[in-house]
Amino acid sequence: MSDTKIEDMEATTQNTDDYVLHLPRPLNLEEKKYLLAVERGDLSNVKRLLQLANKGNARLLDVNCVDSLGRGALTLALEAENLEMVELLIVMEVQTKDALLHAIDQEFVEAVELLLEHEELLTASQEIKQNSVRENVNGAIQSSNK
Repeated sequence: MSDTKIEDMEATTQNTDDYVLHLPRPLNLEEKKYLLAVERGDLSNVKRLLQLANKGNARLLDVNCVDSLGRGALTLALEAENLEMVELLIVMEVQTKDALLHAIDQEFVEAVELLLEHEELLTASQEIKQNSVRENVNGAIQSSNK
C-alpha cells in the first residue's frame, strides 16, 4: 500500500474519533411514568412524583431525565402548550436548559414570559450571592489587616 493511502486512512480514523455520540440513558419505570404524566398533563401525578424526588428518592427519579428523543419534562410540557405544567416544573426546580428556545420555537408566548422571569430571578439571586461572598471576603481582609 502506498504511503498516501495509509495517511488518508489514518486521517479518516482520527476525524471519526473526534465525534462522541451521547445517547440518553435508558429510563427506569418511575421516569417513564413521570414523563408520560407530563406529556398527558397529569398535574397531580407529576407533582406527587416531583415531591417524592425532592424528599430524597432522587435515585429512583431523575427529574431532568430525557426520553429516547432527547426530550425532557419541560420540553414535553412546552410541546403540549401546558402552561400550568411548565410553571409546576419550574417551581419544582427542573432544569430549564434550552426550554426558552423551545418555547420561542413553539410561539408559546406565555411560557416565554414565564421562562424569562425565571431566568431573571436566577440571575438576580446569583448576583446577590456573589455580592455577599465579596462582602464577606472584603470584611475578612479588612479585619485581618487591623
